[in-house]
Amino acid sequence: MEASGWPKIVPERFHGEDIQTYRTRAARIEELMTGFRMGRFGRDVGERMERELIRLQEYGLERQSA
Repeated sequence: MEASGWPKIVPERFHGEDIQTYRTRAARIEELMTGFRMGRFGRDVGERMERELIRLQEYGLERQSA
């Protein structure tokens, strides 16, 4: 648990994912989730960020641009 009261964000590392790619992806996931927690995204931006978050969590960076 973080000092803010939110659970710590710890994305899973995909099998075969190199450490630098994982760190980059995990940092972006943390950035997006913190944005949602703090209410930083308006409706339109929030929907785009939610889709990006889902892609990062399910597919990783390699398929992010697809």
